[in-house]
Amino acid sequence: MQANPYDYEDDVDETELAKEGLKRLTELANTQLEVEDQIIDLEEKIKAKQKFLVKINQDLLPTLMQELKMTDFGLEDGSRVDLEEKFFGGFKKEDEAEVFTWFRKNGLEDYIKNSIKASLRMGEDNLIEKIAWIMDLANIDCEIKPSIHASTLKSFIRKELEAGRGKELPDFFNIQEYKETKITKPKKKGSKNG
Repeated sequence: MQANPYDYEDDVDETELAKEGLKRLTELANTQLEVEDQIIDLEEKIKAKQKFLVKINQDLLPTLMQELKMTDFGLEDGSRVDLEEKFFGGFKKEDEAEVFTWFRKNGLEDYIKNSIKASLRMGEDNLIEKIAWIMDLANIDCEIKPSIHASTLKSFIRKELEAGRGKELPDFFNIQEYKETKITKPKKKGSKNG
């Protein structure tokens, strides 16, 4: 009688190994789901804390400091609290043309950045260097798009506000001034900077 080439004990070991592997996979997948849920919960808590921080440093603390006619004060730990003037400014997409016209009319076209978009066919890479002066000659369709970078607009608005001309700016700039507190913590002793 020949020996059975199929060893049932090996089959049992492989089945047990597969069960353990599946059990471990399931545990890890469930752990991933738990961690994802925890992260979502933490992100929601962070958003709520950030909203509360804005309420404190843009509303509650500035209002009380103004009532007490204070622009700054110190805390016992050496931290410094300063009341700062801030603003937000921008414009809506639908007001772009009016904004660019206003900048040009007022001699402020240097704030406008222009970009040209040209549609070139394959194999026309050599035109890139010459494109600025040959567009009309080459009969290439192009789109000229003016823009004002957000930081450039903010810088312009800041200069106008500081010069006392903020009220003269058109409404489409959507300027909102507000006060905000900034707390500077003291440098720690023994640190490289302190």
